Amino acid sequence: MTGLKQALQRLRDAIHPPRREMPFDWFTAAEVQACLDAPGAEPDAQRIDAQTCQDLNLPDYARALLQHHSIFARQYFEQRFRCGAPADEAARFMDGAEALANHPAARAHLSHTLQPLRLIQHEVASLLFGAQPSLLPSAFQRLQQADKAGLLACALAIAWPAWPAWVLLTLYVVFSLRTQVRHYRDLKRWTDRRDALRTMLGVAGALTQTSGRLPAELRSPHQPAAADVARLAALLRPGLLARSPATAEYANFLFLYEYARASRASAVVAANRSTLQAVFQHVARLELQLAVAQAMTAGGVWCRPALSTTRAWAFQGLVHPLIAEPQALSVQAGEQSLFISGQNGRGKSTLLRAVGLGLATFRAFGFAHAQAATLPRVAVWSSLQMDDSIAQGRSLYMSELDRAAVMLSVARQGTPVVFLVDELFRGTNHVESVAASSATLQALGASACVLATSHNLVLAALLKPGFDAVRVVLGDGGQLRIEPGVLTDTNGIGLMTTHGIAAPLAARAQAIGDWYAGCVAHPDALPPALLQ
Repeated sequence: MTGLKQALQRLRDAIHPPRREMPFDWFTAAEVQACLDAPGAEPDAQRIDAQTCQDLNLPDYARALLQHHSIFARQYFEQRFRCGAPADEAARFMDGAEALANHPAARAHLSHTLQPLRLIQHEVASLLFGAQPSLLPSAFQRLQQADKAGLLACALAIAWPAWPAWVLLTLYVVFSLRTQVRHYRDLKRWTDRRDALRTMLGVAGALTQTSGRLPAELRSPHQPAAADVARLAALLRPGLLARSPATAEYANFLFLYEYARASRASAVVAANRSTLQAVFQHVARLELQLAVAQAMTAGGVWCRPALSTTRAWAFQGLVHPLIAEPQALSVQAGEQSLFISGQNGRGKSTLLRAVGLGLATFRAFGFAHAQAATLPRVAVWSSLQMDDSIAQGRSLYMSELDRAAVMLSVARQGTPVVFLVDELFRGTNHVESVAASSATLQALGASACVLATSHNLVLAALLKPGFDAVRVVLGDGGQLRIEPGVLTDTNGIGLMTTHGIAAPLAARAQAIGDWYAGCVAHPDALPPALLQ
């Protein structure tokens, strides 16, 4: 009996090969971001922009969190990360994630129920949230009765086998072939997304039927009604002739069967967009809660921060989740901004990224990667990793200037934000870099909290009184800590010999550094020893 079942299963697999889960890289970044509105001419201070997402290593973080989840969870994550969520919604999200983390059976059931989403090869967010409610060109409107016309032509040719009927049928076949040549790709694109919508509705229906097996914290006030889900699933179901690939081709050839039904089904989607959007949000939210719950049970550092109603914020035991063995740091800011100094390789840039990620995940989902935290609900804007561009004809300094202009525009809007700035204006000479950096950081700090790092230690004095100076130091036992003050023991030249540069060359660099520190801007003359 077992052998017969295996043989039948192999036969079924040969006729209908099993679909495989889509790999993480199947979807492009543009497809993942399909549910986001197009950016406007002016930056929106309340939305985290693409540059900041890149600075915070969001693609790598999303991969670590959502490696084995569907495009729905990834799109929902991207939208919420950038735009944030109301405080009560973020709290409910974490209530559900923590409830799942404490119920292994519920996690297993939810993972099994959501599994069909991971088989979907085409995203539908652009169809549901985009400006255009239809993927079909206007020509499909004229095909709504084409199937009936084809059936009539065939029936007439059979019932009245005279040349006028056959001429009419021939003309219809020519029209059918011409339509398929012109619009086959449009139809295929539509049917792929229609089938994805049907899978989404099927998952939503299964979740409704088995809701009693999930924690009560997962129930959403915006959950779509079961009757609406069933009704839409029925309306989008393919016709009888389209359910078999063999009959579908003949039906299209003779009656333009799917072409006619596509326009009617597209109208159903357009008329029920709000319901379909609610279904999308429901299943995507549950899958993201599942991903967070699975990550919480796998280990790492997580907390639910307390809400700060002022500009002040604090992290205790802050880590970056992408570092395998991170060193936890505690950092806080009151009404002042922070100027952070530290030796090379001590994690200043990583600290900025960890702070930015913690603020963003708290605003969107209600958690942070720290032992404890008190945080405001603010957006994050950054300038951490600017580059030159040959293709766009922009130098590094031009890119930095453009980014500074964007952040200053955000600051002028008066919306509470946190700016993260690492080595601003590296693309110009030391004197101009210090001058431009101090002026820009002071302007940003006048209306927002700024975390700035730089090896130009003179900035610590220039940024008073709006910035508190802190430094990252290596304490006893190799443990990093943050303490008040400015770095006094630099290690840039000392690292030269540890990276394969000859000791005499490093010694010469040290001699030049000792001289240059005393006359930074305009030296009168080089010492004779440095001319040799």
